[in-house]
Parts: sequence; C-alpha cells; structure tokens
Amino acid sequence: THQPTGSQHQAALINSIMKQARKLDRALVAKACSSFRSRIQHVIDAEGGWIK
Repeated sequence: THQPTGSQHQAALINSIMKQARKLDRALVAKACSSFRSRIQHVIDAEGGWIK
C-alpha cells in the first residue's frame, strides 16, 4: 500500500483545520480577536499567574 508523505499529512491537516475554521461563527471569532490583547495584558500583569 502507498504511505502518505509528510507533506501529504500536512496538507490534509491544513485542509481539515480550514474546513472547521469556516464553520466558526464570525461574530464569535471577531469578539475573541478584539479581546485578545486585553486578555494577554492581564496575564502579563499577573506575571503569568491566575486571571479571571
């Protein structure tokens, strides 16, 4: 039997991720992206500790 190459596995993984990404609600993605910087800043301020 033919074994897929590493690049074929990578292409299949990328295609699978893109398929699932297209299913995500755009408003939810936009909200997550817009709040990312402030969430990261909270982690920095907490010096990597627990944040709410």
